[in-house]
Amino acid sequence: MLLQGLGTAGCRNTNAASDRSNLRTSGLVLAIAVLAASVAWPTDAEAAKKNSNSGWSFFGYSAYDYSPRQYKPKPRAPRKATPRTDEEAIAEKIAPYKADGKPLFLMVSLAKQRISVFDASGRVADAPISSGRIGFSTPTGVFSILQKNRVHFSNLYDSAPMPNMQRLTWSGVALHAGDLPGYPASHGCIRLPRNFSKQLFDMTKMGTRVVVTRDPIEPAPIAHAKLFGSFPPDAEDAPVSGAAENAAASESLDAPEATVQTASADGTNPAAMTQAINISTADTAPSHATLPARPESPMRAKRKAERAEAEAAVEAAKAEKTKLQDEAKAAVAAADAVKLELRNANVAATKLRNAIRKAEADRDEGDKQLAAFFRKFAGTAPLTDEQRTASIEEEKALEANALALADAVDAARAEADKAEQAALDVEAKLADLDHKRREAINALTESGARLRQAGAKISAIRTAEALRNYPASVYISRKTGKLYVRQNQKPILEVPVTFTSPDQPLGTHIYTALDYANDEKTELAWNAISIPASAPKDTRTRLEKLKAKVEADKMGVPAPTPATRQTPQAALERVAIDDSTREQIVDIMKPGSSVIITDHGISNETGQYTDFIVLTNQ
Repeated sequence: MLLQGLGTAGCRNTNAASDRSNLRTSGLVLAIAVLAASVAWPTDAEAAKKNSNSGWSFFGYSAYDYSPRQYKPKPRAPRKATPRTDEEAIAEKIAPYKADGKPLFLMVSLAKQRISVFDASGRVADAPISSGRIGFSTPTGVFSILQKNRVHFSNLYDSAPMPNMQRLTWSGVALHAGDLPGYPASHGCIRLPRNFSKQLFDMTKMGTRVVVTRDPIEPAPIAHAKLFGSFPPDAEDAPVSGAAENAAASESLDAPEATVQTASADGTNPAAMTQAINISTADTAPSHATLPARPESPMRAKRKAERAEAEAAVEAAKAEKTKLQDEAKAAVAAADAVKLELRNANVAATKLRNAIRKAEADRDEGDKQLAAFFRKFAGTAPLTDEQRTASIEEEKALEANALALADAVDAARAEADKAEQAALDVEAKLADLDHKRREAINALTESGARLRQAGAKISAIRTAEALRNYPASVYISRKTGKLYVRQNQKPILEVPVTFTSPDQPLGTHIYTALDYANDEKTELAWNAISIPASAPKDTRTRLEKLKAKVEADKMGVPAPTPATRQTPQAALERVAIDDSTREQIVDIMKPGSSVIITDHGISNETGQYTDFIVLTNQ
């Protein structure tokens, strides 16, 4: 039937296209038929046996088959020890840095897109990074960690999360966890793997040095005569004397019996035995009780003398100010008293001047009356004897009154003149006292200024003494020709220095004091990180170079001197620091201090709350 169907289907199509289509269809049907014939269908007995407890089945699987199935467990492979991960290995290395604060160096290579962590012994760990992409390139140079924040969000880029942020510049460059696509992709920050960023956050501290370069570099140990030495801390300057140990031993002998009878590890009691046989504690003192005295820092002695002088100046200024305050108060009080006296004298003089005016008015009135009396008798008939006698008496009375009023005017003027003279005398006295008052106040003001200067000086000395507990950062710039010193991110010194061959590049070299190099703590162990300066690119063509060489040969010009090799040792050799500056720096040097010698000036990123920052790509 299948072949007949195929033949019938083939006869129904008359055109060629239909023949080809039916041929393809016939081939597909034939293939299905062959496949069906090759399948071994189970017999009815086998199917009945397999589905005895089921209803209908489909390819041997019953829809209601609840019979338990037989599973043979596979043998379990023996468990292997889980290999330690890099994170666990790094976590073990974090503990020493948390406890002892060992110096770390973070070296970032932009070309390799890697960060490496070094300590005094070598490489500790490394990890991939993602630095700034084109247009937001990560600056290269020398940095230090300025701020640490477990949870931080960018204030420049839409509050983007920056977990485990460790700031390198206040302008926005930091280390933090982020996506690592395998190429530079950030806005200038250095992205780290998340787990690594957590561990690195625990390892570092404020001030940890971070060096960003194009090609990878590593710190290396260095020893050089021009590197700074150190002096032991103040607490360790005084040698331990035998007398001090003897005094301690005497106190232990005077201790209660329970203390004296404490036995040593071998069951004996040396103190009790010594007391029992009456041996002097001085005789039993160990031979090493007196230690050799360590060298004393001349700067330290000078600083102590300066502090004593400043404290004495403060006390003298305080005493002087107190004395001048009393004098100024007395001068002001005397001037105020004379001011009151002058006011009273002026009031009295004013009253007398008013009395003069009244006396003059009375005198003028008397004169008017006398003149009126004479006018009354002018051109009149002769007077009788009685009238003449009465007029004579009236005339005498008017003349006497006029004379008395004139005398009163003179007396009032004399009194007023006296009062005015007294007022002038008081005014002169007040002017003298006022002059003395101004002098006392000026002296008091100058004394206050001297006291403030003395206080500022001793405050600066105390601040410098407090800063001595912090490592020193020294920055030597060929560009500015100066040496700068900071402690705890505060500038404390700025002096000029000289360079040999100042026109030749130095590169940038960071020297770090790792630890004391001897028991006396007078020498330091250093390592160096060197960033060579890029040579200026010669843009001349080959023809121009050849012409220049020919011209130099014609003129007999010698070949240019090759530039000094840019090594940490060569850089130290080219710097000249005077002895006074060196003494000041040696006095504050300690493990963790650093020296940077560079061609560059101080970066604009170096400011308040920062260590020295060097940008080498500017």
